[in-house]
Amino acid sequence: MKTLWTSEEAVKAVNGKISSKWDTYGVSIDSRTVKQGDLFIAIKGENFDGHEYVKQALDKGASAAMVHEIPQNVPKDKLLVVNDTMTGLEQLGIASRNRTKARIIAVTGSMGKTSTKEMLRQVISSQAKVHANEGNLNNHWGLPLTLCRMPKDTEYAVLEMGMSSKSELLALTLMGKPDIALITSIGAAHMEFFETIEDIADAKAEIFHGLSGEKTAVLNTDMTCFDRIKNTASKTADKILTFGSSKEADIQLVEYKTKSDGIHVSASVCGNQIDFSMPVTGYHWASNSLGVLAVIKALNLSIPKALETLSSIVPPKGRGNSHIVDFDNGTIQVIDDTYNANPDSMRAAIDALEQTSIKNKGRRIAVIGDMLELGSESIKMHVSIAEYVATKQIDLVFASGTNMKAMFDALPKQKRGDFAENSKELAQKVIKAVKVNDVIMVKGSRGSRMEYVVKALNR
Repeated sequence: MKTLWTSEEAVKAVNGKISSKWDTYGVSIDSRTVKQGDLFIAIKGENFDGHEYVKQALDKGASAAMVHEIPQNVPKDKLLVVNDTMTGLEQLGIASRNRTKARIIAVTGSMGKTSTKEMLRQVISSQAKVHANEGNLNNHWGLPLTLCRMPKDTEYAVLEMGMSSKSELLALTLMGKPDIALITSIGAAHMEFFETIEDIADAKAEIFHGLSGEKTAVLNTDMTCFDRIKNTASKTADKILTFGSSKEADIQLVEYKTKSDGIHVSASVCGNQIDFSMPVTGYHWASNSLGVLAVIKALNLSIPKALETLSSIVPPKGRGNSHIVDFDNGTIQVIDDTYNANPDSMRAAIDALEQTSIKNKGRRIAVIGDMLELGSESIKMHVSIAEYVATKQIDLVFASGTNMKAMFDALPKQKRGDFAENSKELAQKVIKAVKVNDVIMVKGSRGSRMEYVVKALNR
């Protein structure tokens, strides 16, 4: 196991104090997941204080703990004392960024950033040593934690960056200093914190202010406010690569087909025709895969090897994973898209469900929960989903949540499955209604807890 941080390196990075030397092999801010040899950073928030768990972390094998308060009953020679542990986490992340020669790719977007990050991680890892966020560690503490965990000899790093308010992304990109910044999409996510879609676009475009090194921007020509974002990117980027269905796109989607085992994509990469398949469902996967290829092109890595990896890509949990489940005397197909939801991603999931093939009188069933953080227009946006479903070949819709009640009531009567106040109650209604050969897509915001439905179906 390679040393990630020596005590001397850590002390210098955070301007702290120690009373003995130690080495660490990982970094953690959660005592429940501390591993042998970790540096445990005791973050203090509004509703929690990591200092209360320092002893637990050390007992589990942490080499040391970063603190700004001295806990009782812990060995003092195991402590790295700083003025503030949150600042210390950020400083250690910045030091990690500055000591590496890795080429950094930053990814953001209202939809698809985690799946795109994961595609990039898998594609690049087949060609070089890569580091990336675990799960969705993409916010004000997740991003510096990801940087802290980056080995010195990393060749490429893929950093997902999320935001829910203005200037949040700016702080992250200045910390990560990416060579390449990719925006997948702009949509009505976090509208509770923004007045207009243009405000969201401007907040996402903050990612370009941190560009360094190669200074390349990768943009989706199909996204809302493309010209606005391109104008912002051009002020800091030395090069702009585009992808999408537009004929002007550098990486152009020529054809997209849904097949029984996934999707087939034909594209033009700077004038060169390519064809590839992916074991996933939905146009958004096809679009984002072209963004991935644009990054691979910018890095001068192998496009053929990238296509080979994409052909067996594994989606992150809860982002469109499809499972065949034994049911009665046959099977059903469950599409788990429960990680999060906004109006654009909900429509994309409905499109993917419509494109999924069915057999022997099977039905396409959407099971959806509230979309959160949509602000004053929330009810209107939920009702718009009913209007969208009405135009699609979706047989039944089951729904839960306060806002989804308005959507459910607006559905054509023949498409109404059932409604429940919460996902646990809804799960039982879905199980009673499902029949052999049905395809069931489950989606909602994290707070909707739609994973209960998936667990019930995967009994």
